[in-house]
Amino acid sequence: MAVGNTWLRNELSGLLTPEQIQGVFRSSDAIKALPTAELESMVRSSFVESFNLQMHVVLGFAVAGVFTALLMWQRIQVRVP
Repeated sequence: MAVGNTWLRNELSGLLTPEQIQGVFRSSDAIKALPTAELESMVRSSFVESFNLQMHVVLGFAVAGVFTALLMWQRIQVRVP
């Protein structure tokens, strides 16, 4: 999802070099190759936060869909013969 990736790139730009960011986006195995365990932990938690952001966006669309369906509800339903 574009929202999560954009947020994650901005978050990681303060922690990693552009080459490391590209590597992490290509394969999650690149996280293991980072210099310190603390940096690995920070990158992993950034990915978790990005996933949570994506889920909040999906939840928002789902709630909007439910409200839209409720607003279109009619007491007497339209029937097509």
